[in-house]
Amino acid sequence: MASGLSMPVGFKNGTDGSLATAINAMRAAAMPHRFVGINQAGRSACCKRRVIRTAM
Repeated sequence: MASGLSMPVGFKNGTDGSLATAINAMRAAAMPHRFVGINQAGRSACCKRRVIRTAM
């Protein structure tokens, strides 16, 4: 979901204090994704988001 947002997103570490969860989330968000969304005509569509790596 984060890869499709046009705003900053924060990632939290796991409840055990490990940073692995947050690091894995950032790695996943840095990859292109496809998901079901709504197009400009208001119909369901397969949406593809490109990756913008400004924070990595």
